[in-house]
Amino acid sequence: MSSTKIKFFGTGPAWPIPRLGCKCRTCEDARIPNSRSRRTRSSLYIEHGDKKILVDCGPDFYHQMIREGVEDLDYVLISHAHNDHVGSLEDVRTIMQRRGVGMPLVTSKEVFKELKKKFRYVEEFDERLLAYGENLEIDDLKISFVPVRHGSYTLAFTFEGSKRFAYFSDISHPLRKEYLQKIMNMDYLVLDGSEIMKKSPEFHLSLEKQLEMAREAKAKNIIFTHIGHRCPPHEELERIVRLVYSESKIAYDGMVI
Repeated sequence: MSSTKIKFFGTGPAWPIPRLGCKCRTCEDARIPNSRSRRTRSSLYIEHGDKKILVDCGPDFYHQMIREGVEDLDYVLISHAHNDHVGSLEDVRTIMQRRGVGMPLVTSKEVFKELKKKFRYVEEFDERLLAYGENLEIDDLKISFVPVRHGSYTLAFTFEGSKRFAYFSDISHPLRKEYLQKIMNMDYLVLDGSEIMKKSPEFHLSLEKQLEMAREAKAKNIIFTHIGHRCPPHEELERIVRLVYSESKIAYDGMVI
């Protein structure tokens, strides 16, 4: 079986950290060179064998590619059509045009319908539209999704290869029981850190509810990404989260698992 390397290209919310003009502790910490509190928009990069796979392409995509020394892609997966997850689709298109062959764009028909409203050129991609329960196989890596509630139609991708993991960059409501069965016993469960320090989150699922989901799914390790601006600096946030779930981490830009 081919090896799988997972890298967090970005781990931030819709507006990256530090925020312009903000002097809070987190933003000030993020201004320190090499601080793990500095976050670009959330995106995940996967190398499986010789295949290069991107999950979401927010506005920081181009600089994330330069920072990590990556110049090519084989697949792009789109979780939903919010701008912080698709704002650089034009840059991905440029890579496709340079290659001279179609690039598979993997999502659901519901998300693709929303993409067509935003990007007139999206049909230039090689559409791979999955329905719930269907798989895409890239060599011996099996990719599927579970639908989640987050305003617009949103997908949480699951990956089964040398590592088994699921990627929930945004989630606003608890997962339905039938979908929970699809993420059982994952090596890594990547969850939404947008509002995990708020007692009553408005737009994202609370820390308590996500940890409950992780326990039910018997996740071996939990990693939070899409870290919100109101969270404390990285190291402090990780200490807080580990107090309530010892097998948990806070992702940072460039982190590899």
